[in-house]
Amino acid sequence: MRAVDIDVGKQYLEHLVLGRKNSEPALHEQLIQHYLDRLFTSLHNPEAITFWQEAALSHSSATRDAFSQPPSFLEHVASLSDMPVVRLRIKMALFLQGSTGYNVFTVRDRVRKSDEHELLGFERAILHGKIGNHKAALTLLVRTVHDSTSAEAYCTSEGEVVSNIVATVVGHQLGLDLRSNLVVSGGVSGLAISKNKAGKMERNVGTKEAVDESKKKELLRILMEVHMARGDGAVHETARLLDSQTMNLDAYDVLSAVPPTSSLAVISTFLSRSFRRSLYDLHEGQILKAISSGQNLEVLDEAYTVFRERGAIIEEAGESDSDDRDQDYENEKPIIQAVEGEDYALREKVGLHEEEGDERGITLTGGNDTGVKIIKTPQPQPAIPTSDWNTGGFVHGSVDSSRTIT
Repeated sequence: MRAVDIDVGKQYLEHLVLGRKNSEPALHEQLIQHYLDRLFTSLHNPEAITFWQEAALSHSSATRDAFSQPPSFLEHVASLSDMPVVRLRIKMALFLQGSTGYNVFTVRDRVRKSDEHELLGFERAILHGKIGNHKAALTLLVRTVHDSTSAEAYCTSEGEVVSNIVATVVGHQLGLDLRSNLVVSGGVSGLAISKNKAGKMERNVGTKEAVDESKKKELLRILMEVHMARGDGAVHETARLLDSQTMNLDAYDVLSAVPPTSSLAVISTFLSRSFRRSLYDLHEGQILKAISSGQNLEVLDEAYTVFRERGAIIEEAGESDSDDRDQDYENEKPIIQAVEGEDYALREKVGLHEEEGDERGITLTGGNDTGVKIIKTPQPQPAIPTSDWNTGGFVHGSVDSSRTIT
């Protein structure tokens, strides 16, 4: 069909990829190469080059002078005119962002070699984001395109230069809803692109996942460092980023990245909000800790009552258990050691003695056991009657070993 009529072939190709949502990589590759051919052909015209240079300057001035969130580069271009070259570039930007069926590395190399006047920084940032080269993408957006809005959207959407909101607004404004839907839906058939060990592109079916908070904070930290590296020339952009992303930026990282010559007035609002949030988190943690301690004490009190009602259980160690422990733990110290010349006696409750029918106590000995070995203490024996050798009578008492029998 393209051999008969190029325009008809191009329209049918767009119908297959965008209208019928055909996910064939060869069709996506043909369509993106067709867009690149037409765009590079238009850039050979000096008037087109002047137009894009003036568009970049006007957007840079609007971003620098804006006190609120400025429009993105794509929104600014769409508002300039409805020229065919404008529609072509917006078509290509939306397709670069939304499609995952083309070879990203091949397209990136071609754009980099053909962009002699450095007018396609926005498209190059999209391609760097596709392959995960985040710092290069953010550097292009901040320093070349001067698009802080798209740079911030890049961080909050995990590497997408054209956000869903911008794609929807621009697509509705220029009648490019099919291409904007490609961005919003996350690619034709939800394709995900990756690179295997052999260097070839692999495509896996899937859908857009939820934003990873840790990755979002990491990208914002990189963006903050890119802004800080520009020095005083990016005061407004830096302050705007810090004020809008206070919850996702760490105060220590911000203070570490501030150049020595920069004024603290740039980050004063951020610091006050950050310190207030840190103090709030501290107080909230203290309250939660106190509540948890109270609950733990309540549970402990209930458990203590139950254990006290059940009473203690004392078991006597058998001889076999004692021998095994002596062999296994020969070098371990006993829990209770006997002191020479003394006995450590532990008296059971009176009720237990009455149940046993005697007044026997319990002696704890250590030995080589790691546990407590309980033996019964014998009752004291009655005194043995002895004779008084001097009087010839008998008295009750103990035998006096100090006396000598003559």
